[in-house]
Amino acid sequence: MMLFTFLSLIVLLVIVCMQIRKKELIPIVFSGVISALLVCAFRIFFLFAHRVVPYSFSENFAFLLFQQALLPIILLYGLFFLISRDSLEFKVEMFLPLTASFYMIYLPFCIISSAEGLYSAFGLFVKPCLFIAMLYFLSFAAKVVMSAAKNKKFVFMILFLLLSVLYLFVPALIESMYLMTTNLFIAILCSIPYCLLPFLLFFFSKIKM
Repeated sequence: MMLFTFLSLIVLLVIVCMQIRKKELIPIVFSGVISALLVCAFRIFFLFAHRVVPYSFSENFAFLLFQQALLPIILLYGLFFLISRDSLEFKVEMFLPLTASFYMIYLPFCIISSAEGLYSAFGLFVKPCLFIAMLYFLSFAAKVVMSAAKNKKFVFMILFLLLSVLYLFVPALIESMYLMTTNLFIAILCSIPYCLLPFLLFFFSKIKM
């Protein structure tokens, strides 16, 4: 049952690496993997392995948002962005390889270490899809924002910045709702448009190319 959980982000990383095909990918992917292993090791040795899920939407939402989305992405990519002396274009291009290599280890760990993760269809199948959609959209949005800023198209820039914030928040929102209701059908229904938009953006970007 865990096969999809483990393989989905690995497949995403392989596809991204095949598209970019640059030797600079190797240290980027290595950095993402090592960062994930260090974070997981820290959580194993210094924090409780299993979290008791409170019956509170706001508590679950804040926990999931900060621990599984905001902090990993902001700290991981923020450090890379500040430390790297490469061009802005390179930094933006490396967002997806870096974050995908991190989450291919960190996300399964989060799912396994959760109280219901090993027995939940949401955790095993829906959650990986949500995070794949989130990472791809954020990567796409970063490229659009960079291009819009250069061409002074501020409406597009603001639009995709707002959508990026939305895409960071929605996985935690949907999972918190699922934890409160345990209604898999509603969770899937809410996840479909969220996952569909990045797919459509990818499809239409390939048509234009």
